[in-house]
Amino acid sequence: MKSSDALHGTLWDLAQAIETILDRYGVFKAIEAERKISNRRRRTSAILRDEGIDQKEIILGIIRDESYVVTVDALKTRFSLSDEDAEKNAKTFITNILEKADNRFTPKVLAETVSLFMNELSGNPIRYDVYAALEGVILHPDVTCVFTDGTKLKPDLKEKIFDSLIELTIAGNLTDAQDKLVTVLHILRLYRLAVVCAFEGSIAPVSFFNESVDIDLQLCEVIYHYDVTQANIENLKTFYERMMPLVQNSFRNQKHKYVCVALERYSDALVRPGLWAQRITLAITSLEALLLKPKEREGLSRRLGQRLAILLSKFNYKPSETYDSIIRAYDVRSTYIHGSVVGEDAGLENLCTDILEMTRACIVILLQMLDQDKNKIIALLDKAMIDLKSRTIVDGMVELVVLERKYYGDTEQSPQE
Repeated sequence: MKSSDALHGTLWDLAQAIETILDRYGVFKAIEAERKISNRRRRTSAILRDEGIDQKEIILGIIRDESYVVTVDALKTRFSLSDEDAEKNAKTFITNILEKADNRFTPKVLAETVSLFMNELSGNPIRYDVYAALEGVILHPDVTCVFTDGTKLKPDLKEKIFDSLIELTIAGNLTDAQDKLVTVLHILRLYRLAVVCAFEGSIAPVSFFNESVDIDLQLCEVIYHYDVTQANIENLKTFYERMMPLVQNSFRNQKHKYVCVALERYSDALVRPGLWAQRITLAITSLEALLLKPKEREGLSRRLGQRLAILLSKFNYKPSETYDSIIRAYDVRSTYIHGSVVGEDAGLENLCTDILEMTRACIVILLQMLDQDKNKIIALLDKAMIDLKSRTIVDGMVELVVLERKYYGDTEQSPQE
């Protein structure tokens, strides 16, 4: 513990030495001058790149400083590193400091950077608090949904601006925190057809200083949404608990990459502002990833329509309507991607809603069949149209899809009724 505390102090000394050297080369004056002109705050590394300040000379000055040598020795001793690895990590710390700081190095910046660097080097996961304000999932004022992993979905009672708020804490790195939020958004879009978007958000490491990172947000037109009430909250929890490991595993396993592609295209169809024809095209692309083989080139709309009709028939979708919708949607897709104009009328809007709903259903069903080979599923769906034995096998497989009987949750009504 003492060696760890000593290394913290050594890194702090190096950071202060870096500040002195940057000051000597006029970096902070350049930052202040630019701020007066443009009212922008730019990081130190950006100033070094863009203002013609000799970066190499600054780096050499840092490396020559006694605090750098002490830091390298301390890293070697603390973590049993080679000279090369110790220097590599010391330079990583320097880079982190330069990227974190704007203007003078505040105690907040120094403490945060030192703590994160030490945690990463020690292999200790960092705990991140994630917050996002959502549109598309409307929580009633008396509803708060807490999932078993600690993720909390709650109403916006304070500002009363957003449909709901989401909070979660995750141990790992910044990428892990970002991925967890993305996964939660995917699941909320799969529970019901909804344009679920984060309009505000931040990710902050849990420490006595919190230096938050703003989430990259996407402007969305919320054309679909759903309500969460006391009546259906338990169904949402059940759905979330079932889907979370399946979605996470699909992104981690290269074998299931086709499901990830489908999920991303489905999300794009929802959250990207665009024409109905554009959304339909993205949804069809999602279904193609799920139900077409890579080398199939002929009769694609017919194959896709037949396979989807068989798959969804056990979930109260009428096969003839499913097939007809896919044929129509495929025609829209072909017209759109070849540059022709597609009329944006009410009929196209209704078709888009139907295709997106089918896409959502197909993703949720196949996520629960990841233990089956994709090509095997496709072959069985093809044979099921003419072979009773194959149809019985398909029926047995989909019977194991526990969440999808009729309408995925709180009602026994068919999506097409």
